[in-house]
Amino acid sequence: MRRLLGLLIVGGCIILALSVCGGSADQADTTVDLSSIRVSEKISASREVQNISSSSFGGRFTKMTVIRNPATGMAMKESYIYGDSLRLARKSYIGEEYSSIERLDKTTVARGLGAMETEADFSGTARYRVVSKGDTDMVEIDMDEQYSGEYALQRNVRLQRASQYSIPHISVKKEGTLRYERDKTLADYAITIENDGVRTLEPVLVRDLFPPGAAFVSSDQRPTFTTDGAEWSFTHISPGDVLTVNLVLDVSGFRGADLVNRVEACGGYGEDLACAANYSTIEINWLSWGAAEGISIRNEADVAGPVPNRVRYTLKVENLGDETLVATATDRLPSGMRLIASSPTFAAYEGGVVRWNLVDIGPGETKTIVYEVEALWSGSFMNLVEVEASSIGGPPLRPVTARSVVDLEKFDGELPRPGWQPPSWGLGEAERAALSIF
Repeated sequence: MRRLLGLLIVGGCIILALSVCGGSADQADTTVDLSSIRVSEKISASREVQNISSSSFGGRFTKMTVIRNPATGMAMKESYIYGDSLRLARKSYIGEEYSSIERLDKTTVARGLGAMETEADFSGTARYRVVSKGDTDMVEIDMDEQYSGEYALQRNVRLQRASQYSIPHISVKKEGTLRYERDKTLADYAITIENDGVRTLEPVLVRDLFPPGAAFVSSDQRPTFTTDGAEWSFTHISPGDVLTVNLVLDVSGFRGADLVNRVEACGGYGEDLACAANYSTIEINWLSWGAAEGISIRNEADVAGPVPNRVRYTLKVENLGDETLVATATDRLPSGMRLIASSPTFAAYEGGVVRWNLVDIGPGETKTIVYEVEALWSGSFMNLVEVEASSIGGPPLRPVTARSVVDLEKFDGELPRPGWQPPSWGLGEAERAALSIF
């Protein structure tokens, strides 16, 4: 996946470049088809024909207008709309208009409905508009700027909501349902990819691993097929943006108990990647019983370090069976602890609950999750981790849990622990753990 992402970086954004020159007086010709917007000009040899994929924006590029002076061929006004019209989309409008132009040399990089970068060197009048509407149809942002004369300027417009995480992060969700058509069993999957971090990710690669015996039927995005599934590539995903892929598979040949379909998504930022994984499990044989012997977990706590109120947990998930497993590990952190680091990156962290998704645990393989937490006060903390696993084509598994208890001595700057605290009576680990949950 890293090699393919490296190749895709070359095409990580769409660039519209314009250098105005004289010519005959024709208005820009715009043609629309189902897959892309084709923008061309009859009068200027300085701009090549642009093929702009609507799916690359996670929306639509619906309008690009260039109005010229019939006598001189110079551009009098240009405007761009990304996404549906403002009245229909109720999202955002980023517009540029140039009038009374004597000279214009401009490059615009469009990164979707909420991001646009422009470098312009012109003589004339330029007007820049930014409008953004919220879910209630109220205008949240309304900017109108106008420049007259000779200017060389750079503009970088980004419309985004507050990020859920303060790090580069991507989340992927997958939902699946079954339906029956004549002699076929079809599985409908909806894949949702969200940039809930602080960095634009570009490019973005999404990979779906089909269940055993499944066959591709259709998708609303054009895929590239692999030996075990399909891939989709996108130019970028900005903070707060969401990409969707709908997929239909023929699973008539599946003979297992649980239909498991896996998905992975990665996006680049600089030389690094933000990745996420998830899976969908559809119960086929509801009479089957879960087995516990197919998976083993253990969670160890280490407090030996320079910072007395930090605990490093090492969670190991081992596949004891002969089938590949997928698993979700969930740690409900004790009150007074908060997550500060995780490897691999968590799938979700909210309300003191941390979740990781493991989508490829081979037979006999052990996956390790290392995460560090910070305690706000001293005392005894009991940590309980639950792992729910499913096998790819094999029998279902029952959830398993692992417990660890750690004692932290008093440290400088600790907060007072709320509620009644048990006295130190020289109790053993089990007794301390029981008391700590009250």
